[in-house]
Amino acid sequence: GNGTIIFTGLPAGTYYLPVMNDPALASLAVGPYTIEVSAEACAAPPANDECAGAIGLDVNITCEPTTGDVFGGTESLPSIECNAFTGDANDDVWYSFVATGPNETISVTGSTTLDAVVELFEGSCGSPVSIACADATVAGELEEIVMGSLVEGTTYFVRVYDYSTGYPATTTFDICI
Repeated sequence: GNGTIIFTGLPAGTYYLPVMNDPALASLAVGPYTIEVSAEACAAPPANDECAGAIGLDVNITCEPTTGDVFGGTESLPSIECNAFTGDANDDVWYSFVATGPNETISVTGSTTLDAVVELFEGSCGSPVSIACADATVAGELEEIVMGSLVEGTTYFVRVYDYSTGYPATTTFDICI
């Protein structure tokens, strides 16, 4: 008979496919066989895949969410331990904002299967310094970083990624400052 194996999100590389005869079916497995392999190119990474391409967010009195997406994102920095958990930053994306005062709240709500990890940085993209993180909930729930010591007029960077390896089934999230 024919068999089909589908791998999604497989990184580029060399793979080996074993072909063997099942002794229990030896009388059925006769004749030549063919193997067909096909692949699709990976999607281009999003514009905000790296810190230098961070999407600027407005700071608002009430949360006015912007929809983000980790699909196509690649790891910019290694994962950190946050709230005693260490996710996989293989799909991180970046945002920035200019603090309007010392008290700001960064809110991220993942979609149904996206378990958001949020990290706040100060400094430049060339040498960002992690100053806070949030990873206290699971997929589809709200993560928040509440700050009370930001410097007005300073640009800060926010990194968002899904906790799990690979891309989640639903790759979007809402973010607001």
